[in-house]
Amino acid sequence: MAILSQMQKEANKAHIKARDKAFNERRLAYRSALNEAQHMPAVKQMAMVMEEAIQKFESAMDARSAKESELRAKIDALAKEIKDLEKTMGLDQINQDRQMATEAYFKAKREAESIVEQDFSDISGVHSAPFWEAAGHFGHKT
Repeated sequence: MAILSQMQKEANKAHIKARDKAFNERRLAYRSALNEAQHMPAVKQMAMVMEEAIQKFESAMDARSAKESELRAKIDALAKEIKDLEKTMGLDQINQDRQMATEAYFKAKREAESIVEQDFSDISGVHSAPFWEAAGHFGHKT
């Protein structure tokens, strides 16, 4: 690492100071120009148009939310009305009766089929004549 002479150090300090001063002046000019650009009549007018559009949108969203709340309240009321209707019609009991009748039907059907299968035990569960014959239910028994 090279060691700088006193004259080089002073030159570097002067250079850095001049650079920083020029940069700060340029940055201030840039910020000032941006500020002026934001205050140009065309930009101000577009800002007002934008604000109006935002307000219009927010107002529409508020109206939509109010209507949605109103509709949800109606839906909740209708759902309650449907539940109340089911209670007054006795649907729970009618459904329970339907389930019991269905279970009784299938139980009776299984019992009847069981009796038939006992009476026809030679063919019950056999799905073709060759298997029926092979089981010894047709022809000569040896």
